[in-house]
Amino acid sequence: MRGDEKWMEIVDKVKINIKLMFMKTISMVDFRLKTEEAIAELRRGESLLLTYRGKPLANIVPVEDTRKVQVDDSFYRFYEKAESGLPAMSNEEIDKVIYAGQ
Repeated sequence: MRGDEKWMEIVDKVKINIKLMFMKTISMVDFRLKTEEAIAELRRGESLLLTYRGKPLANIVPVEDTRKVQVDDSFYRFYEKAESGLPAMSNEEIDKVIYAGQ
């Protein structure tokens, strides 16, 4: 491993440790007893570090909703490409028309 690769590995580990230091922790016992509260925190976008017997076990992070369409998505301009009297298109065909060249 080259020197700069080793340095980047160390930097990545430090970043992870800093993130863990500021992440809210919850023990397995508290997680079982306060599951509803933990889920509420996740819904607010907070991450949790789950511990077992005082040691980190898992990161619980909220899932980003990737199904949301962005405001500038080409989907909103699909009407510009529409022509009447043509047969219906499949989803794959529509995607090709909308996102061609992107």
